[in-house]
Amino acid sequence: MDNQIIFTIGVIVALASGYFIRLFTQDQKNNTEKAEIKKGKKKNEIEQTPASDLVAAAPNADELCNTIQGIKDRAGGKLLDRIRKIISRVDDN
Repeated sequence: MDNQIIFTIGVIVALASGYFIRLFTQDQKNNTEKAEIKKGKKKNEIEQTPASDLVAAAPNADELCNTIQGIKDRAGGKLLDRIRKIISRVDDN
């Protein structure tokens, strides 16, 4: 009797595992398909943007990149200063 119960539980667990794996795989496939659709829409949107708009936006993109790099450099410098202060405190002790 005990072996039959264990066998039945094993079969149920195996079936449930297979079902959940199938659901997960299907969900991953759906997510991939949705991402491909979004990617295609964005590509079409960019391709349909007039060249004059893209050229007009280019200086803004350069300025934005420079601003972001400046922020990163300042943050990195501040972090290095903090680290140096901590190290000097440790050395003093």
